[in-house]
Amino acid sequence: MLLSLWASTLLMAQEFSLSGLLNSVYNDPLVRNIYDQSDYLQSADMRTPNINEVELRSRSDDLNLSIDDVRFRLTFTNFGEIREGGRYNELLIRNYELEYQVRIHVALIHRYKLALEFLRIESESQLVNSRKLNIEDRIKVEKAHVLKGTGNVAKVSELERDYSKLFIEESELQNNKTTLESQILSYYQFEDDISLPLDSIIQPDEIIKLVNISQETANPELALKEQDLELGLQETELEIKEQNGDFGFLQAEYDLDPDREITDNLGYQIGFTIPITNQDKADIERSKLKNLKQQQSLDYMIYEHRIQMEIIKKELNGLINQFNYLEDQYLTLKARNQSLKGKYLNIQSLLTMQENELQFEEALLKQKSDIYSAYINWLDNSGIISSQPMKNYLYRNSPEIRN
Repeated sequence: MLLSLWASTLLMAQEFSLSGLLNSVYNDPLVRNIYDQSDYLQSADMRTPNINEVELRSRSDDLNLSIDDVRFRLTFTNFGEIREGGRYNELLIRNYELEYQVRIHVALIHRYKLALEFLRIESESQLVNSRKLNIEDRIKVEKAHVLKGTGNVAKVSELERDYSKLFIEESELQNNKTTLESQILSYYQFEDDISLPLDSIIQPDEIIKLVNISQETANPELALKEQDLELGLQETELEIKEQNGDFGFLQAEYDLDPDREITDNLGYQIGFTIPITNQDKADIERSKLKNLKQQQSLDYMIYEHRIQMEIIKKELNGLINQFNYLEDQYLTLKARNQSLKGKYLNIQSLLTMQENELQFEEALLKQKSDIYSAYINWLDNSGIISSQPMKNYLYRNSPEIRN
């Protein structure tokens, strides 16, 4: 299937490992950063303490330095704050775990795009080289006709301009390839030439099959926003419980009066806090309003995402149908040209036939590039990568990522 377009580097002695590039996401600085934060958060003890305050008091009844009594007080955190604080910490840990998944997802999508861009540049470079060879031959033929008096000097000039344009295009592609290789090597160190095996690359018909049979999971960024909202709601609940004040206190007292029995000098107090008014009620109401707005924004994003997924699927179907039609036309043309080549044809006719085939290949290459772009868009939005990040979705049958 269009081997001339996608036979990028099959002759290499050592194949570039796309799995190695994809697996490098775990060493990506952004991924490592959030992983370290998540790992620390899970090991840290962030529970709300049961005892809020420990207080030691002493008292003197006059201005001399003697101490008349000593008091020791424990102030307890209210049960609601302890409960809501524990729930908040659980959600915070989950929030970091989702953030880690999002960064893995983003890093993988970026690497898929790099790999596909490399394929596109390699394929376009090969096509440009084939077109240059065709024009070189056509220039030679036209110049020979000019020498015989049957050619067209203007046609020669036109072909030479076309050749110059292709030379510039080839140079730009090479510059883009060099930049792209530098980006890839910044993630994945590889000593040999970068290459991707053609036989392993997923094809358009396989893409649409995967899209149709895959069960969509939660988009990681939407899942993180849902978690952010839940964390905000829990933070509000925690603020409410914190404003209820302390649950109460237990105080032990000892009077230093030497004329009394020890049991008479000992004493205690127990106190309970009964919240009646909330001085920060306005702040809490504003927090609730903010949560409500975030919920409405999230509902709209989920609605838009559902519509976007339908659009992506329809776009993929349309692009692949067009590709299949163009490919059928291309194969028909090649078969017809092949049968004509067996007959007596002049070199100019053969070169024209070759030019027509190259124009079809150019259209097919553009169509295939659009298909892969839409496919990556589907991978990005479907959430399938987050559910199984160790799959290689650019290769057939989505093999496990292995170095």
